[in-house]
Amino acid sequence: MKRLPTYTNPVYPGFHPDPSVIRVGHDFYMVNSTFHYYPGIVISHSRDLVHWNAIGHVWTRNDWLDIRHLLDGRGFWAPDISYHNGTFYIFVTLRLNEIQSNREPSQIIRRQMIVTASNPEGPYSYPHFIDVDGIDPSHFVDDDGKHYMLLNPAVRLIPLNDDCSAITGEIKTIWEGSGGRIPEGPHLFKKDGWYYLITAEGGTGYNHQIGSGRSRSLYGPYESNPYNPILKQQDPTAPLQRCGHGKFVEAPDGSWWVLYLCGRPITATINGLENNRFCILGRETALDPVSWTAEGWPVINGGKGPSLSNQVPQLPWTPSSPHIRDEFDDQVLNIQWYTPRNPDPSAYSLVDRPGFLRLYCRSTPLNELGARPILQRETSLNSETRCCIHFTPQNPGETAGITAYYDTKTHIICGRRRTLSGYSLVVEDYRGSSYITYAEYPEEMTTISPILYLCLKTNCLERRFFYSYDGETWIELATISNAYHLSDEGYTGPYTKRFTGSMVGMFAYNGGNASTTSVDFDWFEYIPKDIC
Repeated sequence: MKRLPTYTNPVYPGFHPDPSVIRVGHDFYMVNSTFHYYPGIVISHSRDLVHWNAIGHVWTRNDWLDIRHLLDGRGFWAPDISYHNGTFYIFVTLRLNEIQSNREPSQIIRRQMIVTASNPEGPYSYPHFIDVDGIDPSHFVDDDGKHYMLLNPAVRLIPLNDDCSAITGEIKTIWEGSGGRIPEGPHLFKKDGWYYLITAEGGTGYNHQIGSGRSRSLYGPYESNPYNPILKQQDPTAPLQRCGHGKFVEAPDGSWWVLYLCGRPITATINGLENNRFCILGRETALDPVSWTAEGWPVINGGKGPSLSNQVPQLPWTPSSPHIRDEFDDQVLNIQWYTPRNPDPSAYSLVDRPGFLRLYCRSTPLNELGARPILQRETSLNSETRCCIHFTPQNPGETAGITAYYDTKTHIICGRRRTLSGYSLVVEDYRGSSYITYAEYPEEMTTISPILYLCLKTNCLERRFFYSYDGETWIELATISNAYHLSDEGYTGPYTKRFTGSMVGMFAYNGGNASTTSVDFDWFEYIPKDIC
């Protein structure tokens, strides 16, 4: 018997947590959390559940929301995508700061946002907000056409009006979960006369899991699945950990699948840290098959736990189109690029010098909320990032180049800087309090070329930085052998929320003066390689 081809998890690598998926016809659509990044809430498409391509975002208008003040890790949490009568719905929590600018506690820190569109890629409507506390909202439409929102804590059922803009009835808790702590991420669907609930439980760390229950009545009582938790990583040495927060989907051939989040930790011993496992790529999206027992209970992957590889769904193959190299030939940024919080349209241009991305130096360093680096996800534990920049800094302190970035608390910069005496190539590492200089290599002012090539090579937790003047001969500037601080688990501190993942990108900083000197990026490429 011929063996079916296999896929490898995660199927959507890099910073792609909290997947929610639907099928419309033969097409699958998925959304993932993007937190404080713009554009917000990535929408992706597949026909085989294995190969995914980003096709759009929900938040694409700067005038929709002002989140310039949001701390790292806030923003858009755990979106849900649904489809009913020709309309796509996105439900998502907008997570606000716990404290206000005056240091007083915020009165509202979680708002539920609902938008709709006639096409999955958008554009989406101006949002409705429902101010009921909780996280991880999802959308359910019953057989009678009535709309409901599900929300944690536990599983609460909230009746909504027809356009999902307001609550129309009593909020009721219909299930407390399967027994794991902090039930969240609820999803509800109906199959064979049963209402099935799926929950994420156990917290977002290494006890994460999926539970399920069912009832003949919408409002319960719900009976817990005897196979709970139906997904949990029981092997602490397995490559996939932190597995949970999933959603079921039925394929056109009648097979059932679950997309769920996972992490790929790298083990390292760090003085002063209890944790020794670091998910530097953040939480990613994995896929496993769902089977049904004779009694009608769902079981994921035959009860064997998360799979590293599995047989592919018997669906049309959908080749993915990763964005390896960007030549900046368009007048808008390509879909893989993000910036923290609301973008500053005056800080960059794709038309001021056609064929280049021009960044204008700004007075905010990367360790402050106002910084606007241009970033994309790292998707491989072993990768190479290269770019070509044209930059002649004019004033002391002006610095531009590439960044290995997690958030304002932890990042690394590599680039060219104007000093009091000339120019230097620098590598600096920020870990929550101050920049540590790993390299400061003076350049000859009489022979310096404005054209500079930069390279970042990653291998698990290692980060190596190189420069070149011709793009052929590379000279190493610095090696940071253990960049664990670029991971979810790599930093702790007040008001710290680390749910994203490592990113790479471009920055331009004027050193705190008022200059707006420009730097032109000719091209930028990210090359994922085999994992370490």
